[in-house]
Amino acid sequence: MNPEAMTVSRTHRTPPYPRVFAVIDDVTGLAPLVECAAGWAGIAADGGNAARVRVAALAGRPMPSDATPHRPRDGLCGTALLIAALETARDALEARGLDVDMELLGAEPDGAPQTVALAHAARRWNTRLLIGGPDGAAPLADAAGCPVLVLPRAPVGGASRTPPQRVFVASDGSDASADAVREVARIVAPGTAVRVGYVACEPQAGAHPADYDAVVLPAEHTGDDVAHAIVQAALQWRADLLVVGTHGGHPGARWRFASVAAQIARRSPLPLLIVPRATPAASRR
Repeated sequence: MNPEAMTVSRTHRTPPYPRVFAVIDDVTGLAPLVECAAGWAGIAADGGNAARVRVAALAGRPMPSDATPHRPRDGLCGTALLIAALETARDALEARGLDVDMELLGAEPDGAPQTVALAHAARRWNTRLLIGGPDGAAPLADAAGCPVLVLPRAPVGGASRTPPQRVFVASDGSDASADAVREVARIVAPGTAVRVGYVACEPQAGAHPADYDAVVLPAEHTGDDVAHAIVQAALQWRADLLVVGTHGGHPGARWRFASVAAQIARRSPLPLLIVPRATPAASRR
C-alpha cells in the first residue's frame, strides 16, 4: 500500500459550492464562520462564477461570544441582537465582494426540532453547502440534501484553512462513503493531497480501489472507537479537513451507529464535512 497520499490533479469545471448557507450559533462564533463562508464562496467567485452567501440565525439560539460584548443573563438573545449579529456577518462578507443576504429563522409551527427549520430553509434556497448549525449535523445533512460543514470549537493551528490542502476521507467501503470520496474529488483544488482511511472491524475488510491511496484503520464494534480511530488518523496525517458520508439510516450500512458522525464532530479539532447520500450538489453539477 502506497504510504503517500493521492494528489488530485484535476481542474474545476464548476465551482464547488456557489451557494453557501452560513448559520450563526453560539459555538463557532462570527469570525470563523465569516472566514469559512468567504473562503468557500470566494473559490466560486475567483473562477468567474456567481457566488452567493445567505447568513441565517435561529430565533432563540444562544449568541456567539464574539457577536456582542453583552450577553443576556439567561444565554438567549433577543431578536434585535440576532439581527445585529446577522448584519455584522453580512457586512463583513459584502466587504469581500460577495453577494450576501440574511434570514432570521423562527421555530417550526408544529414544534419540530431546529434542524427541521434549518433543513427546510436550506432546501428552499437551493443550498449547496451549509456551514454551522445546531447539534445533529448528520441528520441535518440528510434532511437538507446538501453537505454540512461543522467548524471545530478549537481548530488545530487556530484557524480553518480554506481551501483545504490535505483532505482525509473516512470510509467504511459503502456506497455512502464512495459518495463522500467522489464529492471530495469534485471540490478540491489541483494539487490537494487526499487520503482515504478505511475503517473496518477486520483489517482485511478494508479493500479499496487501486487508484486511491488509503490506509486501513482497525476499530472495535463501537461508534466511539470508530470516531477515535478516524480523528487520530486524520490528525497524525496533518489533515486540515476531515470528510465522512452519511447512510441516511440505511440498514445495510457497516457503520450501524448513527452517532459516529456526531462523535467525530465533538472530538475533532478539524473542520468536518458531512456528505449525505446522493447530494443534490453532486447530482446537479
